[in-house]
Amino acid sequence: MNEKMYRREFIGAGLGLAATGLVGCDQSERQRAERPPLDERFTYDISKYERTDPALLHYEEKAQFSTDLEEPKCLAVAAGDTILVGGDRLVKTFDRDGKLLATIRLPEKPLALDPLDDGAVRVGLRERWETYDKHGVPTASSEPLGDRVYITALAHTGPLVFVADAGNREVIRCGADGKVLSRFGKVGAKDGTPGFVVPSPYFDLSVGPEGVLWVANPGKHRVEAYTFDGRYETGWGETAMNVEGFCGCCNPVYFARLPDGRFVTSEKGLNRVKVYDVKGKFESVVAGPEHLVKDRDLARKACTNCQVGFGMPVAADSRGRVVVLDTATRAVRIFVPKEKKG
Repeated sequence: MNEKMYRREFIGAGLGLAATGLVGCDQSERQRAERPPLDERFTYDISKYERTDPALLHYEEKAQFSTDLEEPKCLAVAAGDTILVGGDRLVKTFDRDGKLLATIRLPEKPLALDPLDDGAVRVGLRERWETYDKHGVPTASSEPLGDRVYITALAHTGPLVFVADAGNREVIRCGADGKVLSRFGKVGAKDGTPGFVVPSPYFDLSVGPEGVLWVANPGKHRVEAYTFDGRYETGWGETAMNVEGFCGCCNPVYFARLPDGRFVTSEKGLNRVKVYDVKGKFESVVAGPEHLVKDRDLARKACTNCQVGFGMPVAADSRGRVVVLDTATRAVRIFVPKEKKG
C-alpha cells in the first residue's frame, strides 16, 4: 500500500514517533502479530459512520481518469485548471478533462507540488525542493533543508516559500533562492506557537486569500492560521468520530480552498472529503467512506493502526470542482456540486 510504504520510509529514516507519545504505531510487524487482540471495549466501531446521511451529500462524482502511475502521491491544480499529479519519479500535467499534456521526469519521487504563475512548478522531494519550467527544465533548487527533513507540502507567496517538514514537525520559511530564512512550530520551541503534532507523514499547508498561512495540525485535529513570519493567529477543528469532526491519530491529512474561500478537507482511516465554511463550520460532504474506499475491513483497521489507510490529496479548481487523488485506484476523481432541485 502506498501509505504503508511512505510511513515505513518515514520511520526508517529515524523519524520515530516517541516525541508524540504515539510509539504504539511504530512497533514491528512481528510484535503486532504476536500481540493479543484488544478487548472489544477498546476497539473502534466505525460501522455507524461508514455511510453518509444523503442530506449531507452536496456533491456527486462527475468524472475520473487514470494517472497511469504506480505510486501517485501528490496533487495540485494550476492555472487554467490544469491538474498536476506527482508520483513514481514523474510529474504529469492533465487538462481539466484528463487529457495528458506534459510529463516532467525527476531525480526522485515527488512528495509535494506548488504550481507557479508562469506554468512552472515547484516540486518537493524528500529533503529539498526543485523548480521546473513549463518545458520540464530544472531552473532552481533549494539548499538541503536539514537533518531528518521529510517534505510533505509546499506553498508560496511573493518571494517566500513555505515547506511543511513532517520529519522535524515544523514549517520552514525559504526565500525564492532556496535559502532557509527561519523555522517555526516545533513542539516545545520558544516561538509562541502551539506546536505541530505530526504522527505520520501527512502535514499540509496553503497560503490563504486572507493573507495568512494555513497549516494542518493533524495530531490535534485542527487547521491553524499563521502570519507569514510564523505567529499563530487562530484555528478551528474538533476531535470527534461524527461527520463534523476529525478522528484517528492524525486528521485532516490534506486540505484545499474553494474559490469562495471555503475549506475542503480529506481524512484517512475513516476516509471522508468534506466542506467547511471560511470560519471552519462544517457544511457538507463531498464523498464519504462508502464512495472512497471499497475495502471496508481495511478502513476499519486504519482506525486503530496508523500504518494502514490511504490518504487522498485534494484540490479545487476555478469552477468549484473538488479534485481527489484516489491513491487506492491510482485515479483522479472529480466531484461537482449537485444541482439544487426546484
